[in-house]
Amino acid sequence: MDDMEQVGKIIALKDGLATLEVRRPSACGQSCTACKVACDQNVGLLTLPNTIQGEVGDFVEIKTNSGEVLKYAFMAYGIPLVLFVATILIAYQVAKGAGNRELIALACGVLSFLLSHLILKKVDAKAPIDKEAVMVRKLG
Repeated sequence: MDDMEQVGKIIALKDGLATLEVRRPSACGQSCTACKVACDQNVGLLTLPNTIQGEVGDFVEIKTNSGEVLKYAFMAYGIPLVLFVATILIAYQVAKGAGNRELIALACGVLSFLLSHLILKKVDAKAPIDKEAVMVRKLG
């Protein structure tokens, strides 16, 4: 797969690592005037090795493998969704004798959805520096 390229701004440096502010691409394109939505809310932080000796305030080009981005998107959205649906189906079958079978199944599904997000959040917090992304060069 192709590499995904983004631009980030170095906002902090510590121990050879750079913390970057990266604007996530919006679904409506680059022109916020087209959809009248506050696109500046899509900002994420990324910590990478400072291999290009960037300084605070520098804009840098970042490359990430598109396959890795899709893998993380599936982990963040696909796994909770699959668990949600599977839990509803299983709980619906298990609760055959209950009067509120549908409500029980829905409650179990919502709980599994929330639990999967909490687990993924903890796994993500324990992950080391984002090794799939690299700073390529300084811009401007």
